[in-house]
Amino acid sequence: YFTAEDGVKGRELWKSDGTATGTVLAKDINGRTLPSNPTNLINVGNTLYFLADNGINGQELWKVDPTTGAPVQLEINSGNQPSYVNYLTKVGSKLYFSAYDVTNGYELRKIDTDGSLSRIDLGTDGSNPTNLTNVNGTLYFRSDNSYDGTTNVGYGQLWKLDSNDDPSVIPIGAGINPNAQVDNITLVGTTLFFSAYDATNGIELWKLDTSGNAVLVKDIYVGANYSYPDNFFAVGGTLYFTAEDGVKGRELWKSDGTATGTTRLEINAGTTGTNITNMVSVAGTLYFTAQNATNGQELWRIDAAGNPEVLDIDAGTGASYPNNLTNVNGTLYFQ
Repeated sequence: YFTAEDGVKGRELWKSDGTATGTVLAKDINGRTLPSNPTNLINVGNTLYFLADNGINGQELWKVDPTTGAPVQLEINSGNQPSYVNYLTKVGSKLYFSAYDVTNGYELRKIDTDGSLSRIDLGTDGSNPTNLTNVNGTLYFRSDNSYDGTTNVGYGQLWKLDSNDDPSVIPIGAGINPNAQVDNITLVGTTLFFSAYDATNGIELWKLDTSGNAVLVKDIYVGANYSYPDNFFAVGGTLYFTAEDGVKGRELWKSDGTATGTTRLEINAGTTGTNITNMVSVAGTLYFTAQNATNGQELWRIDAAGNPEVLDIDAGTGASYPNNLTNVNGTLYFQ
């Protein structure tokens, strides 16, 4: 199964058995010359799931019936109301995602091993699950304004599902932190990194340890100050991100998950930080744009030794202002 544009129906879902005659339109989902733009094609339990827009409900969850081979819509919201499906994540033979309905708001949902659709409620007004991530067969995610059965656990919590799909919150710091502000959830190898807040350290870099507990990686901006780790990128077994340490301004950092292995990669020798943007990974190399007094705003990359290297297009202090960095089949294109 794949998506394609034939010049008549717009971009739709196609299928192929490897022959020209067996390469055919699976379904004209939109039913007109407008495209349904199928995305997020994912095989779960030998069933194809994907998102598509039929021109009535907006982008919804669909599947290809494994018995009939026909694409069918899975109705989540009643009538023609959109359900805003997002974060399709496969864990084993189950599919998890976030979706909206008028009664429950945004909640976590799943397609079980038998193909049944159900809702996993974390709150009474919609828990807004985001950043769904499969870590070694366990689903982790961020959720807001949620209730764990005993107390309102607040904003931006890190949650997980056990083998029975029962949800539980992972404490950040000492006990339940009602303002954890978990964000930037990123899997690097087998380690889950994220940014989070506690009263002692402010917003800093955290990870899950091998026991599944949240631990502070490093207090980058020492004390209760906020380093605001952001722009997380996994390249190989290293996490790259931007942060503010109170000395050099916002710079590029890298981490192997240890405090000593979490270090600043200095691009600007001053104290004003670096305007790092357009971060993109291409064939195992991190590219980005950054500015310093020596090179201006230029294209940079992380070299084989893990250090920042400038590709100075407008030589000297002149700036080439690279933007729209895009990975096309392992080649970097930019303006």
